Amino acid sequence: MKNTFLILISIIAINTMAQKDTIYFNKHWEKGSKEKAGDLYRVNDYYINGNPQMEGFWSNLKMRN
Repeated sequence: MKNTFLILISIIAINTMAQKDTIYFNKHWEKGSKEKAGDLYRVNDYYINGNPQMEGFWSNLKMRN
């Protein structure tokens, strides 16, 4: 029982340490601050069955041909 508890605590600690802060980039893909990143639109894309496919941020919502 003690070993199971230690394994569980180790997994939680590793998972917590793996999370990183948000990194912001400007329009030239250079690291910067949130204020200099510009206005972005959050975009979520889903498969037809409702499961998420991707999540991202766009600088504009204009479609290109």
